[in-house]
Amino acid sequence: MKLRIISALILLMQCLMPAQSYSSIKEKAGDYFLSLSRYEPSAEEKLTGLSSHLLALSAAEDENQKIDSLIRDLEGYQTASKMITTDSSLVLFNLWYLQFSAMFYQAGYDEFFNHRGIKIILFSASLSCPCTMEMARKQSLDIIDFGRRHSMYYWIIDSYDNCDLQIFYDALFTPTVLLFDGDNRLMHKIVYDENMKALLEEYITSHL
Repeated sequence: MKLRIISALILLMQCLMPAQSYSSIKEKAGDYFLSLSRYEPSAEEKLTGLSSHLLALSAAEDENQKIDSLIRDLEGYQTASKMITTDSSLVLFNLWYLQFSAMFYQAGYDEFFNHRGIKIILFSASLSCPCTMEMARKQSLDIIDFGRRHSMYYWIIDSYDNCDLQIFYDALFTPTVLLFDGDNRLMHKIVYDENMKALLEEYITSHL
């Protein structure tokens, strides 16, 4: 009986670890992304915090290839960011963030659809024409900021790597925002608009 309980606990921990890693990385990556976009002096400190957090996760989760890959790419980003402008760093870090989102897609999926409150999906893209990628990057920052200010769960998806939900919800242009209620019912859709944040604010003010 004790052996069964121990086995069940081990299995539960193995299931929870990817979700916990996803949530904590997402939080720290969002902190840095926003700080960098605002040209805040604290951005470098937050980048160091993200790096240290990934190293701690790697040490705690033996042979976690996803996290080790993120660490290697973040180290490359840290080196490159010292030689380029802040605006160029934003472009590169956006690609790192989308890579992270793609690697933890299943954890993000589970966490999003299990969340019982109002929530937002942004379909972004790591590969597209320059104007679309620039718009998608700006929308990513807007959605992170919007979600935090309104205490709404947000999930940014790289539709180049994972397009199943984009097809299911007939959101075939990038970027697109979907707003869901706590029962996973689609409430609102905004497709390829530079003013997504303002349109979301307007919708929430008039409908919620």
